Amino acid sequence: MLAIDVSLLVLMLSQSRAGAFYPTIESTYPEHTLAVKKARSGDHLGGLLILQRLLQHFPKDYPLQRDYAIVTAWSDDCKLALKRFKKIQNSSKHKPYIITLMGECMVKQGRYKDALSFLDKSQKRYPNYSGLRHLRQKALIEEASRTSSGTEIKNYTQYNESDQGFPEWLVLTEASFQVSKRNRFFSQYIISRSSDDAFKAGEQDRLAIGWRYQYSPHLFLEQSVSKDVKENGLGGSLSRIRYNPSDTWNFEFMHDTYSLDIPIRAKASNVEAKQTTFSMTYDVDESWYGYVTVNRYRFSDTNIRESLYGEYGILLLKKTDLEHRLSVEVYSSRNSLTGAPYFNPIKDKSLSLTYKLDLHFRSSRFDKHSDQFSISLGQYDQKGFATRGRWGLYYGQDYKISNRFHFSYGLGYGRNVYDGQLESEKKFEMKFVLRL
Repeated sequence: MLAIDVSLLVLMLSQSRAGAFYPTIESTYPEHTLAVKKARSGDHLGGLLILQRLLQHFPKDYPLQRDYAIVTAWSDDCKLALKRFKKIQNSSKHKPYIITLMGECMVKQGRYKDALSFLDKSQKRYPNYSGLRHLRQKALIEEASRTSSGTEIKNYTQYNESDQGFPEWLVLTEASFQVSKRNRFFSQYIISRSSDDAFKAGEQDRLAIGWRYQYSPHLFLEQSVSKDVKENGLGGSLSRIRYNPSDTWNFEFMHDTYSLDIPIRAKASNVEAKQTTFSMTYDVDESWYGYVTVNRYRFSDTNIRESLYGEYGILLLKKTDLEHRLSVEVYSSRNSLTGAPYFNPIKDKSLSLTYKLDLHFRSSRFDKHSDQFSISLGQYDQKGFATRGRWGLYYGQDYKISNRFHFSYGLGYGRNVYDGQLESEKKFEMKFVLRL
C-alpha cells in the first residue's frame, strides 16, 4: 500500500481548485494552516503560493496579509516583506512577534527612521515588552553609526567653465568634531577663484564656524556664521532645518544671509544675496524618486530671483553589477532686474532627460568601487531669445576605500546656452571624506 503525504495531497487538491469558490473566510482556514505549516518546515515558496492564491479571494483579510509578509521575511527577502507589510502597517491588530520581525527587517534594510517610528508607536501598545525596547535601541545605535562620530574631514573641489567659458574654481574644506551624542561642531574654509582678471574682485576666502544638533532621529538643526577674511570683510549666517518623518521623505528649509550660490560676476560687482530654500525628496526603495527645490534670492542690487527645480527618476534595470536609471529634470526661474552685470534672464526654463549607467566592481582592495556614466539631452528657453538645444556627458568614479575614507571624482563636458548663444562647458569635481 502506498504511503500518501496528507499535506501534499491537500496542496495538490487546493492547486487544482485554483478557481474554487470560498463562501467564507472560514473555508480558507485548512489551506491557510497548511501554508504556515509548510513555511515553518522550510518550504517558504510552497507556503507563499497558497497564501497568494487565498489573498486573491480575500485581499483585505488581515491574517492572510500578515502571514504573507511574515513568510516572505522568513525567506530572507526583507525588502519584499516590507513592501507587502506596508498594506497593513498601520493596523492595530499587530502582536509583538510581527512587530519585532518587521522592525528587524527595517533595520536590515537601513530604514532606521521608519523602524524607530514604527517601534515608538508599538511600544505605546506594549510598554512592558522588552523585545521592542531592545530592537529600538539597536535601531538607534545603527542610525548613530550611520551619521558617523568622532572627527571628520571633508573636501569638495569643483572646476567649472560657465558664463561665457570663463574657468572658475571652488574649494570647500570642512573639519567637524563630535562633542556629544547629539552635537557636532564644524569649521569650513571656502575658496573661490576666477581665471579672468576682470573678476578677481569676486574671489572669496570665506571662513565659517557652526554647530549641528540632532534633536531627534527625525529632526536635524544647523546654525553657522561666516566671514570673508580676504578683503571686503563681508559675512552672514546660515540656518538649516531638516525633517525626516521616515526614510522615504525628507524636507529641508535653509536661509543664508550671505549666499555662496551666486555668480562670481555678481560678487565682482560688489553684489551679494540672501537666499531662502525649501526642498522636498521622496525616495521609494531605490525604484523611483522625486525631488523638488524652490529658491528665492534677494540680491543687494535690488534684484529678486525665484527659481524652481524638479527631478523625477526611475530605476529601469538593476543587477548585481549594474544599474540603469532614467530621470527627467525641469527648471524655471525669473528675475526682477534688467541689465544686471551677471547672467540674469528675466524668465527662463529648461527641460532635460538624463540616462545614467552605474557599474559596480568587486574588488578586494576597496569596500566599494563604482563607475557612473550619464548623458543628458534637453532644451533651454530664455525670454527674448530662441529656444536652443543642449546636451551633456559625464563620467565619474566612486571609491569607498574603507569605513574611514571615501573618495569620488567626475568629469563633464557639454553644450550650454548664454543669452541665446551656444557655449561649451567643461566641469571637474572631486570629493573625499576622512573619518579619524
